[in-house]
Amino acid sequence: MKIIVFFLLQSMLTAQVFYSQGDPSKKEVSLTYDDGPSKTTPYLLDMLKKYNVKVTFFVLGENVKKYPEYLKRIKEDGHLIGSHTYSHKNFYKYKNENELVKLIEKEIISTENEIKKVNGEKPFFLRYPYGYNKETGLDIASKLGYKVYNWTFGCDWDKSDDEKIINRYLAHIKPGAIFLIHDTGQKLRKERTLKITETLIQELNKTGYKIVRLDEMSFR
Repeated sequence: MKIIVFFLLQSMLTAQVFYSQGDPSKKEVSLTYDDGPSKTTPYLLDMLKKYNVKVTFFVLGENVKKYPEYLKRIKEDGHLIGSHTYSHKNFYKYKNENELVKLIEKEIISTENEIKKVNGEKPFFLRYPYGYNKETGLDIASKLGYKVYNWTFGCDWDKSDDEKIINRYLAHIKPGAIFLIHDTGQKLRKERTLKITETLIQELNKTGYKIVRLDEMSFR
């Protein structure tokens, strides 16, 4: 019996540092953007400012190094900045535990340092590339002072046409939803990102949802 209780407590502790959906009883959603900053970022920020919407950016350290001025503007515009590690490695592919731990720590700390250089602040929110959610990653994140957030829905990488993609996002609007969208410099992806963002904001406003940063979202 003691063993069962121990494992249940361990599961509960792990769950407390990993989030993929907000409180389903609250009519609020969060828009989150991975992989930036990029050449798309200024256009995205202009659109968010137009609608007075605040979102969360999970940035890559290597891109912060390339576009520090965009990261600075993200902060100045009042958005939340989280880490997406340094170079978008797929941690699921690493089988050697010692090598994996060292790599994850290096990816997180390197990104943290790049963000600090620009904004002078340590991020506390983390999203691993490819939605990595293994215990190793959650433990390291907790040790380094981070909470890990995934998403409820995202599909903007799909090869379907923009209209189908946008309709899929709209179909997944629900209380507590965390939407994943990508902030990349690719020309076609830029237009898709802007279309998804504007359509979602318009629909959410029309249907009475509140759009919040992840640090403002309610979680059970």
